[in-house]
Amino acid sequence: MPVETPAILDLIGRVDPAAPALVVEGAPPLAWGVLRRQVAERAARLRRGEEKVLIRPAGEPLETAIDLFSALQAGIALFPYDPALPAATLAPLKQVARFGGAGPSLLVATSGSEHSPRLVELPVASLMASAHAAVVRFGLEEGDRWLDPLPLCHVGGIAVLLRALRVGATVHLAGRFDPDGLWNTLRREPVTHLSLVPAMLGRLLERAGSGAPPARLRVVLVSGAALSPELAQRALGRGWPLWIAYGASETASAVAARPLQEADGEPERVGPPLPGVRLEIEGRGGEGRIVVSGPMVAGGYLGGRGEEELQGDGRFRSRDLGRLTPEGELVVIGRMDEALIVGGENLHPAQVETVLAGAPGIGEVAVAGLPDPEWGARLIACYTGEASAESLVAWSRERLPGPWRPREWRRLASLPRLASGKPDRRRLRRLLSVRG
Repeated sequence: MPVETPAILDLIGRVDPAAPALVVEGAPPLAWGVLRRQVAERAARLRRGEEKVLIRPAGEPLETAIDLFSALQAGIALFPYDPALPAATLAPLKQVARFGGAGPSLLVATSGSEHSPRLVELPVASLMASAHAAVVRFGLEEGDRWLDPLPLCHVGGIAVLLRALRVGATVHLAGRFDPDGLWNTLRREPVTHLSLVPAMLGRLLERAGSGAPPARLRVVLVSGAALSPELAQRALGRGWPLWIAYGASETASAVAARPLQEADGEPERVGPPLPGVRLEIEGRGGEGRIVVSGPMVAGGYLGGRGEEELQGDGRFRSRDLGRLTPEGELVVIGRMDEALIVGGENLHPAQVETVLAGAPGIGEVAVAGLPDPEWGARLIACYTGEASAESLVAWSRERLPGPWRPREWRRLASLPRLASGKPDRRRLRRLLSVRG
């Protein structure tokens, strides 16, 4: 059933004008009535202009939020780009973005974990369909408050704004991730929902220590990268209400999600599809490419790249591998383009990382493969934490089959990550190649 797509100002107008809409640190909350006036004024200026695409750095979260609502109300596209992108990467994205703007839409650069970023065009109907499905699954209601430390140049951060808009909830825009600030906000503000990537969750748990999460916090949504069982159990054991989700830029954020239980050892089982989503597996033997259908799927990429994934038929043929349980829940295995052949056996770094994350003394871990004339790929594990390479060799020997065991261990001060929170495997391989 199609989801109603009302005008942005109509959605804002349904909420008590005195209630807080957007909150940023160090400033008074922006009320819904004030937000409505600012969006109306900015949208009117955009209509008078000739721009079909509003291209802005996503540096100031409050400005990005108002830009989003204003562009959609004005009937044009918004491209909120990562201001930290290298100029050589950003220039072609801006050039391609100018081909968008066929109607109200959001242009987002994919994470580029294995390839150069490309632009996905998400029409307002797709955005609102995603927001509606998420509101239902996560139980978001008017008056709730969603704390959002995710960057607003990525769909995960933007999606929070649209979910809140859909029901009249408040968004607390953290701006950037700071574990001290986040923990203080959780204790001080009436936060009911929180979005994180696994790396953020780990640092938040370190900051919180033995402190219990506030009772009013109902959902801690973890997505963007694989969540290790060890980290999940650490959070659940302290009472954090964890949810795991799977989604993509091409699907306007989450398409499958479920709450985790304390005895749950399968964070790779990301749950049933959200309302209106259909999941299929394209492959043999029950495992293969994850295919998503539904009204939240993007229409395509700008610039003519990615026709294999988005063909304009309402289906997104992802580059993720997975399977469906008999109950219809999705289990994510790994990325097609991250698969390695080690000793004649196919394996996915995420599967190895999930096991290694449970090793004593490991903080974060990422696995990469370098060419090897004997093994095909030489598996190297990079990690943070106090564990020694010798102890990890012994630990993995008891828990991993031969091809899955890293041949080298590199302890780093921090792991290279994308702004989305995913491991930056290209940078990791370059770092390993330079170091030999």
